[in-house]
Amino acid sequence: IMDKKLNITIFTDNFLPGVGGTENATVNIATELVNKGHNVLVVAPKYKTDGPKNLPFKVVRKASIKIDANDYYALPFFNHNVYKKVNSFKPDLVHCQTQASMLSLALKYAKKHKIPCISTIHTKFSFAYNDAVKCKFLVNCALKKIGKKLKKADMVTAVSYSMEQEFKLYGYNGKFEVVKNGACFNPVLDVEQNKLLAKKQFGFLDSDNILLFVGRLTKVKNLDFIFDALDNLYNTNQNFKMVIVGTGEDSEYFKKLASSKPYSSSVLFLGQITDKVLLSSVYANAKLFLFPSIFDNDSLTIIEAALNKVPSVALENTGVSERITNNQNGFTIVNNPQEMAKKIDFLLKNPAILQKVGENALHQLPHTWSEMVDKYLSLYSIVLNK
Repeated sequence: IMDKKLNITIFTDNFLPGVGGTENATVNIATELVNKGHNVLVVAPKYKTDGPKNLPFKVVRKASIKIDANDYYALPFFNHNVYKKVNSFKPDLVHCQTQASMLSLALKYAKKHKIPCISTIHTKFSFAYNDAVKCKFLVNCALKKIGKKLKKADMVTAVSYSMEQEFKLYGYNGKFEVVKNGACFNPVLDVEQNKLLAKKQFGFLDSDNILLFVGRLTKVKNLDFIFDALDNLYNTNQNFKMVIVGTGEDSEYFKKLASSKPYSSSVLFLGQITDKVLLSSVYANAKLFLFPSIFDNDSLTIIEAALNKVPSVALENTGVSERITNNQNGFTIVNNPQEMAKKIDFLLKNPAILQKVGENALHQLPHTWSEMVDKYLSLYSIVLNK
């Protein structure tokens, strides 16, 4: 794709040891760029702990303040040391994975050194901000601020087409390219074998109809929807086990909610699982992956499920549903918990359909990070040629 060896500086407000989709994507993009022969320097906020040492690319940490256990905000000043390190790296272009203070820094640096700046947006901030700040005026100001920055970038990319409406809220009506996320796991060769570890650890049985959710436990992910669906499902089918993997600011709220249900003994909270082998084994034991989020653009979790031949149920017209062809490699439903309950009930009673759609999900949904990074490289060559 690129015969010239590039020096690429990636700016990001979210990075290891934080956990989440953007952190994952940044590490995988940087790693694949190195695998393809390019040099990468990542500029990220300084966390309380440094995260892994053995990354295949350089990392520069910037002074920051803690927002919560997972997020640190890079301070917009004290840039001298960072600039010195970026200067000696001599980037051909900068690629920013987030939109907070690091995007301001990336744009400023690119302008000063007359190199291109690409801005990638992974998140629908209108949901995140409305959830955190209850004042509409302040939310609109914050969104318009993102739009102003995007207009200064040489190219804007997003991980789903559904961002078009979102960008309008930012006051950004410019062009944007879509580059989806890649898959972090390898396809599982033997799903039965892969089931064993989680069976041993969590006591799963073959007869369990496991419904699975993996992700941050936060109301913005629409997790209440799952419990509303299970309330309906319980009236017609009580043979299910709901397994929830992850932690988050609303963990206690959801645990309390689950304990108030007549099916509380069928809900299991496994907490955060950082061991990828064990997590993959948990996926392998599931019959169906439930993902009712409207907030997510292109969640890696439905790909991780697909790699274990587990199909997903998502809401139609969301970023996540863009990968799914209904009833072929997954299932999409209207935004109604009763519909999800009906769908689950039907599928648990028709295991042959589940199996066929799960096979298709494995072959059709995942793309490798290598393929996705090839797309980024072709975009880099466009902005560099300009």
